Amino acid sequence: MADPKEQSAQTFALPDGRTLAYSVYGSPTPSLHVFYFHSYPASRVEGVLFHDAALALGIQLICPDRPGMGSSSFSPDRCLLDWPQDILALADHLSIAQFGCVGVSGGGPYTIACYHKIPRSRLKAAAVLAGIWPTTLGTQGMPLESRVMLFLAPWVPGLVAAGLDYGIGKAARDTAHPEVYATAVDKSIESRAGVDRDVWRENKNGIKDVVLESMREALKDGSTGAAHDARVYGSDWGFALSDVKVEEKSLLIWHGHQDHNVPLVMAEKAVALLPGSQFRSFPDDGHTSLIAGKPKEFLKEVKTLLEG
Repeated sequence: MADPKEQSAQTFALPDGRTLAYSVYGSPTPSLHVFYFHSYPASRVEGVLFHDAALALGIQLICPDRPGMGSSSFSPDRCLLDWPQDILALADHLSIAQFGCVGVSGGGPYTIACYHKIPRSRLKAAAVLAGIWPTTLGTQGMPLESRVMLFLAPWVPGLVAAGLDYGIGKAARDTAHPEVYATAVDKSIESRAGVDRDVWRENKNGIKDVVLESMREALKDGSTGAAHDARVYGSDWGFALSDVKVEEKSLLIWHGHQDHNVPLVMAEKAVALLPGSQFRSFPDDGHTSLIAGKPKEFLKEVKTLLEG
């Protein structure tokens, strides 16, 4: 496999004509296949963070761009429950009969939607790392800008898109002055827990480089796609967590105690509505530190579920 940082997007035409872009990381001769759902705002490039771990574990990671981000077609009227059908179509296209799904941060809701809708005969196990949960569980403790975005996005996604563009979108597209973009993102990290700031500053596991490139790719054609992703988070998901049937040893949830992006209490409320899920919390980790620091440990647990 070529250098994972140089992976170009592959594309697939969905049944409705939309383009779904994806990149493949990890093992070129895998024993297991896992779909990786990126954070927010982000893109398939984020999968690079888990490439080495997946390679060592014999896992192939298929990392799709969500609609309107990266190179996937924009879909203005999409809802969360549209995603499982897109993933099944991609799995069929790739001749993958059985697989797992993992969602990181903003990829969490999409993982739960797939777990809810796709039969275990296809989706054997799923895992959420530092995931966001329905806003009905409460957003207290989240950064103010995140709470405002989640409130506004279902009603005025255009306003949210304008805000994203003002904050980082235009800077991300200004390739002549990359330092402006990097500085803007650095400032947003300064509001996070100390452990997350430290991980970002030391660029642990290449987290800073990958996140900057992933966000740049996500916003390359504007911020509308990302704004509609926020609309999905803040809207009714189309199902209640209590409606999700959790089968034994098939759903894993990890969260950091010091997570400032998505407070631990939100994850704990979600887990209470998902009896049977395997929950693990990390007292010494926040949001970014959990993602950057434990790719292999996390994927090893996912592998155990898939092989069980």
